Amino acid sequence: MKFAFICTEFLLFGCSETESSAEIQGSQNAVVPGNIPSYTPPGQVTIVPQDKLPAAMQQVVKTQVMKNIAGETYEQVPEDVFIYGLNYQSRILRDGNSEHNIKVKLAKIDNSALSTCQYEGFLPDGPTLNGPWTSVVRVFSCGAQLVMLQEWDYVSDGGGITLVKEAMNTEVGKFPAQISKKRSPSGKIMTELSWATEKRYFTLTVWTDVPRANAKKNNETTINNQEDMTQQSMLNIAKNLV
Repeated sequence: MKFAFICTEFLLFGCSETESSAEIQGSQNAVVPGNIPSYTPPGQVTIVPQDKLPAAMQQVVKTQVMKNIAGETYEQVPEDVFIYGLNYQSRILRDGNSEHNIKVKLAKIDNSALSTCQYEGFLPDGPTLNGPWTSVVRVFSCGAQLVMLQEWDYVSDGGGITLVKEAMNTEVGKFPAQISKKRSPSGKIMTELSWATEKRYFTLTVWTDVPRANAKKNNETTINNQEDMTQQSMLNIAKNLV
């Protein structure tokens, strides 16, 4: 089976012509809402207003956008999302002999706060189990925080990205972006920042409830404690990736 779309919160769509890593690993943001090829020209990022989506998708998107505006910012997701995501150790690789299979050009983190975190390794994220991989998730321990950075070379995969205009609630440099939160039935929460450049699709995930700002401290260069991580520091990390 091949996925035509990868959907984050029904608001940010990514289209790939190859087998999605979501099929391989049960990705936390994988849904198949339907085939809308006209919205995802290969190798491009397209921004569409929600009223231009197919009728079946419009109400779903409008409902989620209205919830966000009203402050209901947590999307309910299955517990399996957290079980799979947090039990990553058996899947992690430490570069070495596996590094040659990474085909996405990974962003340099030297100028970001991630450079002060402990790098644990990477998770292959598709399109195949054994590589080559055009999508990779790097894993970091930032003090008490577990942080993951996914990078997908959608151009090499023959894919495209469609963004729903009303769903974008922030920016990473010149690129529209979305900060979102997901909560499991047991109350676990993760915070995600997603954006797309001309060549890559990024998702920065912090496996906790990240506040907008820390009134006592806004440290942009290091993340040593849980209190150091804010949505602003996530944006700072994203903006400083090269």
